[in-house]
Amino acid sequence: MPDLIQIDQELVRLAQSLGAATDDYETICRDAATARSDYDIAKARALLKADGSSRELREAEATLLCKNEMTECRIKENMMGALKERIRALQSVISVQQTRLRYLDEGETLGSYRR
Repeated sequence: MPDLIQIDQELVRLAQSLGAATDDYETICRDAATARSDYDIAKARALLKADGSSRELREAEATLLCKNEMTECRIKENMMGALKERIRALQSVISVQQTRLRYLDEGETLGSYRR
């Protein structure tokens, strides 16, 4: 019986972690979208101001002018991907724990019939 209680407690903890990660994912998605928009706008403005003689030079100059926005955008997008993977991992662990709980619970039930 202690195994059942421990697994149940672990499921509660995992469910809370999943809830927090889901809330964090919503926030990081919004932040990533805002960072992407900031970067796109900064790059468009930089392209309009660029003086390069070719498209490649103007593109390079614009990239250098908005490197901070580009970096921030890429960091947030990667954080979003990492958090999505964390959510998947938590869901997998919860599934495994639920299976263990069912298996142990069935074993307890069968054991009580044998007595």
